[in-house]
Amino acid sequence: GLFQDAKAFLKAELGSILVKISEFGLYLSSLTTEQKLFLSQLNEAYSGKILSKCIKGERRENNIEGIPINALLYSDPTLFKDNLKILFNILMETGLGRRCIITFMHKQEDYTPETDFEKAYAQEQQYFRRLEKIGKEFFLLLSKINKNAVYELTKEAFKAFHEYKITLKESVKIEENSLLRKEIVSRELKALKLSCLFACLNHPQEEFIYLED
Repeated sequence: GLFQDAKAFLKAELGSILVKISEFGLYLSSLTTEQKLFLSQLNEAYSGKILSKCIKGERRENNIEGIPINALLYSDPTLFKDNLKILFNILMETGLGRRCIITFMHKQEDYTPETDFEKAYAQEQQYFRRLEKIGKEFFLLLSKINKNAVYELTKEAFKAFHEYKITLKESVKIEENSLLRKEIVSRELKALKLSCLFACLNHPQEEFIYLED
């Protein structure tokens, strides 16, 4: 299915694939052969390659390259504390941790609901108006990016990035946790991707990554 979607985007010459799994814990707790294959495909897709499948009686198609894929995987963390702890650690060891930006909310933020109906209704309306405005602003920004744009590091940005890489290499030497060591090594690529995203938002038609980005 992922391969067929990628074929469609390849013909369109525009767009990217978004994979969203809203109950990742449940997904991992009952993995089928196909689901294991799908996770393996996601790992490969990080490097820009979507592998075709070898099917009996059919001609094998060429692998697809150059289609961006983003994945949003989220879950209630309860399952990861007990049942899935070993499996999750294996996934982190085998590459998912290096490829993903992982966040964890250890406690819920305090929230006091508005008891007055009129005020609550007004707040709700204001929230959606602001949301719509922000959405339009993002759309206008992204529409200004040139097709197939490639953002390059300026000399000043490269200097800061180089110093950051050296700092990470020193951190790896003293880190004892094997999962964290793997994640630390990959941070330079995550920082580079984020800085490129900020460059797109800050100055979409200037195809450089500045120090501020």
